[in-house]
Amino acid sequence: MRKQKRKVPDRPLYHVLDAIGLAVLIGIFLYLILRWKELPDRIPSHFNGAGVADAWSGKGMLWFCPVTAALLYGMITLLEQFPDIWNTGVEVTPENQERVLGAVKLMVVWMKLALVLDFAWITLCSARGTGLGAWFMLVSLALIFLPMIWCMVRIFRSR
Repeated sequence: MRKQKRKVPDRPLYHVLDAIGLAVLIGIFLYLILRWKELPDRIPSHFNGAGVADAWSGKGMLWFCPVTAALLYGMITLLEQFPDIWNTGVEVTPENQERVLGAVKLMVVWMKLALVLDFAWITLCSARGTGLGAWFMLVSLALIFLPMIWCMVRIFRSR
């Protein structure tokens, strides 16, 4: 018996979140390219839990976050194309497929956006030679975990 191919619902919200993430990703690359000559030679390359710079490097390290974000964004986008390999945490049936896969897709698209926003903020702060802000850790964790929890609740209610 052949396993039925999973079909993920296509919702405008997924495209909006993807477009925002891609725009931020492209924007951070453009920022570095257009402002490269104005950037300081020495930039913060590590921040402590309070968002204060505690290590410094050459400005070439500014490319680390955007390149890492682009690679992760690309890999996650590629994996989005194969819903049959997604681990949903619940059995996907024809009756719940749209709700479960819709919630998983929303979680994945939101995680991509959160990842890009975090890396972009770190890059901007490093380029400006400033700290991340004491609020960064809390906001970053909230951007990741609140939508994840919300989507997981939706998934498990869809069983």
